[in-house]
Amino acid sequence: QQTHNKVIRGIHGVCERANSLLKTTFKALRRVSLDPSRITKIAAAALVPLQLEYDRTI
Repeated sequence: QQTHNKVIRGIHGVCERANSLLKTTFKALRRVSLDPSRITKIAAAALVPLQLEYDRTI
């Protein structure tokens, strides 16, 4: 259980950081009311220029 919680915390931290970076960089993503699968595709596409700009993965 502790290992499981540690993994979940690690994933959660990365996701929160990516979400914050996306919302501060792309203001249009702050109030999106689309289907969750479409939001995922848009967010994945928006992460590409950020990764190229910062020259690292999230």
